[in-house]
Amino acid sequence: MDLSGNQLRSIPDSIGQLSKLESMDLSRNQLRSIPDSIGQLFELWSMNLSRNQLRSIPDSIGQLSELRQMDLSGNQLRSIPDSIGQLSELKVMHLSRNQLSSIPDCIEQLSGLWSMDLSENQLRSIPDSMGQLSNLQYMHLSKNQLRSIPDSIGQLFELQHMDLSKNQLRSIPYSIGQLCKLEIMDLSHNQLRSIN
Repeated sequence: MDLSGNQLRSIPDSIGQLSKLESMDLSRNQLRSIPDSIGQLFELWSMNLSRNQLRSIPDSIGQLSELRQMDLSGNQLRSIPDSIGQLSELKVMHLSRNQLSSIPDCIEQLSGLWSMDLSENQLRSIPDSMGQLSNLQYMHLSKNQLRSIPDSIGQLFELQHMDLSKNQLRSIPYSIGQLCKLEIMDLSHNQLRSIN
């Protein structure tokens, strides 16, 4: 279902009746909320709700057991529901250009995640639990307010691309040396004074 680039301000509860829906693109609209019934789309594997005016996501999103790609970038989200940790099949998660100030610990449950974009938010820290994302290959956290990186980042053995540019980092943990598959690392425009 592609309804992108319209002027939709709401989605009817009846959307939950589309039980066989696999792909949903509602990007570039004027949506401010999503009905709880979205959690009934059990076959959904791709969801694009980017560039709307969403301020929150219903807990029922955790029921989308087949979801593999989720794009919620360019909204006004201030938090992510803990139920997101139930998305065991999620591979790609885009949450850039929102107003997120923290990342919930439940993110450690997304063991299949390989691409994560949380750039251009208001993040001040990265939870230690992020080190449990054993399949993560691409991590984008640029343009936040990060002041430090947890040692657990050294456990992301599959990581190939890491962008932490334009933050407030003052140091880099020794454990970063364990990222043997890392090909690109951007730490430009921070407050680093030395490299250990």
